[in-house]
Order: sequence, then structure tokens, then C-alpha cells
Amino acid sequence: MPARALKELEISDVADILKREEWNPPLYALRVESDIDSLGDPALWVWVVYDVDEVDLDAAHHAGRKIQSLISEAGDERWVYVRFRTREEDEWANQDDDGDEQESPLCLTDTQEPASRASD
Repeated sequence: MPARALKELEISDVADILKREEWNPPLYALRVESDIDSLGDPALWVWVVYDVDEVDLDAAHHAGRKIQSLISEAGDERWVYVRFRTREEDEWANQDDDGDEQESPLCLTDTQEPASRASD
């Protein structure tokens, strides 16, 4: 029996959902990628970037659950993997072998200022 097709939101719709939320502590950036996971299933990866030296584990746990719930409540049926980075780790991870910044997946915030709540 073939697997049932999962309902998948557009990445831009996921971005809009996450941008509207208030985040505490404020986030520097959110990056969203869609791909196939190691089990061969469609999945989303959300990278949460904090502008701090060290990520608070309680805040990260709360943010991860909130992100998963928001995406699920919006109707997307993919598994959501949430990962956390500091701004420094994110800048390092988005460099190519020559040290130049690579084009990153969808970045939901202005990379010059921390993001908390969309003002529109």
C-alpha cells in the first residue's frame, strides 16, 4: 500500500507563521529548509539563531516546541526538526571553503537587527 501524501505548506507560508510570533529571548534569525530526512520522509528543518554567546537550554526547548506546534496547527504534516545556533555559529556555518558567505536558505529576519515580532 503506497504511503499517504502529507500536507505540506509552502516555505513562504511557514515563514509568515513564524515571523508573526513573539519570541523570548528575541531571535536574530530563523532559517527554514525543506528536504527528505534519513527515513526518506519529507521534513522541515528550522534553524533558530540567537544573538548570544550561549543558547539557554530552557528557552531553546520552549522555542522548539512552539515552532513544532505552530507549523502543525497550520496544517503541515511534515516532521519538524528544530536546531539552534548562536549568531557566530550561524555565520561560520554559512561560509564556503574560501570563507565567503554562501547563499543561505530562507532567512526570515533582517540579518542586521535582532527579530522579535513582525511590525506589520
